[in-house]
Amino acid sequence: MTKPSDEQPAFDPLLTTPMVAAELNVSLPTIWRWRKAGKFPDPVNLPGNPRWRRSTIEKLKGVPHEQ
Repeated sequence: MTKPSDEQPAFDPLLTTPMVAAELNVSLPTIWRWRKAGKFPDPVNLPGNPRWRRSTIEKLKGVPHEQ
């Protein structure tokens, strides 16, 4: 059994790289640098289209997500 804080929200949209950069107020190259340095979570891999769960990005920002 998982703790409530470990559960994924019922609807957790996938964000594109430009959407993530806008959410974090950084440039696209910054996202790629962070990934290469191991300082950024791995995306959900759709062939040729990396996506990140909104809840993952909100955790990076320190914003609690709805469940």
